[in-house]
Amino acid sequence: MIDLDRRTVTIGAVTLRPRRIEFDIIAYLAAHPGFVRTRWQILDAVGLSHNSNDRAVDTHVKRIRAHGISAIKTSPSVGYYWEDT
Repeated sequence: MIDLDRRTVTIGAVTLRPRRIEFDIIAYLAAHPGFVRTRWQILDAVGLSHNSNDRAVDTHVKRIRAHGISAIKTSPSVGYYWEDT
């Protein structure tokens, strides 16, 4: 469950408070489940497009997955999408 007001993500009984960028990526992808977004679209949506390399998204997604959030899937050579489980 994603709580936009509290900026938390709950998985089972565990509530996480991801970093700002990580939460913004989660919220952006979850708002459009199943739709593939390029790395540049994601960077632009979270306000990083001016300062970042598109591979920065890969680093943030890796951190998100380390929290146990597995709903973000990879579309090889394109980007990422949210898959409701």
